[in-house]
Amino acid sequence: MSDELYNTIYGSLQQVGYEGSSTSYRRELSGIVYGTSDNIAARELLFLQLRSAHAIRNNGYAKAAQKKYVENLKAIKVNWKDAKGKKHTRMQDLWDEFAANPSLDGYGTLDNIQSIWNSSIFQSGSAHTRYQIRRTGNANKIPLKLDLIQSETHDIFYNGQDGIKDVRTGIEFEDSKPVNYFYRRGLVDTSVITGNNPYERITIPADEILHMFIREYPNQWIGIPFLSSVLIPLYELDELSDATVAKQKAAQAISWIVKGTNTGNSMPVGAPGKVKDNAGNDKIVFKANGGNVQYLNKGEDIAFYQSTDVGANLLPFINSELRRVAAAIGLPYFQLTGDYSGIDFSTLRGIAIELRNRIEFIHNFYTIPLGLNPLCVKFKGLATLYNSKVSNAYPSFQLPRWYGVDGLKDAQEDVLEIQNGIGTLEKALDERHLTFEEVVADREKITELGLDNLLYPNGKPMAQANNSSANTNSTGNA
Repeated sequence: MSDELYNTIYGSLQQVGYEGSSTSYRRELSGIVYGTSDNIAARELLFLQLRSAHAIRNNGYAKAAQKKYVENLKAIKVNWKDAKGKKHTRMQDLWDEFAANPSLDGYGTLDNIQSIWNSSIFQSGSAHTRYQIRRTGNANKIPLKLDLIQSETHDIFYNGQDGIKDVRTGIEFEDSKPVNYFYRRGLVDTSVITGNNPYERITIPADEILHMFIREYPNQWIGIPFLSSVLIPLYELDELSDATVAKQKAAQAISWIVKGTNTGNSMPVGAPGKVKDNAGNDKIVFKANGGNVQYLNKGEDIAFYQSTDVGANLLPFINSELRRVAAAIGLPYFQLTGDYSGIDFSTLRGIAIELRNRIEFIHNFYTIPLGLNPLCVKFKGLATLYNSKVSNAYPSFQLPRWYGVDGLKDAQEDVLEIQNGIGTLEKALDERHLTFEEVVADREKITELGLDNLLYPNGKPMAQANNSSANTNSTGNA
């Protein structure tokens, strides 16, 4: 696609009349199209990204979905260990220093960056981050900084018109692997534009880019916004709500209409006012408000036309559509809507297990292998140059603490698994966002401060046999 055509497309999306999705979109590009998954997606991706961003800004359910998605994933902690599985103190100190201030613009910690990654993938389908080596103004020992790039700046329409051999959807490939990424600098920073092209293209080597997206098709290299399949239902629900409210307002406009034949006494109740008719002459009108009486003059009549609607099926229909939206973006219905009606303890526990599986899937299949692991490889390469003694350090990834529906039952389950040899202490601690070294150090601190008698009145931790019975909040239990 030429620069002129790209500028025309992008410029048309900036018009004042642009309001995101419309029902006419159902039939656009709906035919059978030949091409790779990326080429087909690129035809509509820019529109989908802007539609998705518009919905998140203006639609309450879309915004709630993005917030809950990010809150569910939280942030993963990185622990560095040596070849024997013990904590690598020197490397951990370097990493903790970096994780406390990793961003090029100084915003937040690595936890904040992970939340932005997840938010960007939800909204635009991809998260782009550039590795920057910066020593000036960088107090960290390892000079690595992360520069977050707005996904919409990725020039997905560029296919190598400048003689570059294998360029597809803004990425240059060599032996099927990315070697360069192409971005539109002017869409973000107009202060660095050179020449007459307001959308100057810049090239960034692939080894400087951390590109995260969810691949759903073979050879896919551009991500699809989460809301793509439910944008139209979200806007239609908005339109349905607006129409329902407008109908109720119209129903309250006039309380009584009186038909009379004595035109001398016919006087509408309401404040009179003047308006101009088509000929420019003044015309007196009376505005009818709710609770007023409206009189009609002789020869006048009025008729109301009541269209049919979904009636008693309105709420079930809305709930059905919202469940479809929640299922499409991978969220429980009650999280999207805040509606817990009809959910008992057992159902809530089942939903929590399903949600946990979803979160662990995303972390283990996407966040860790596509984001944190490449970042750790880059960081270790630089850290080894700084100190060769960290070359034997290896990252382990600790998932966020998972809070179950019944904490006591979860703790008892872990203890029983460990005692009977079907679970490990390390796994149980990992689920609680703890390491074995942290627990040992805490126990040593308890002894050092003389708190053993306070925490262990019988001289040892509470055993399972002496523990109180678990809560029984399930339906049907006393």
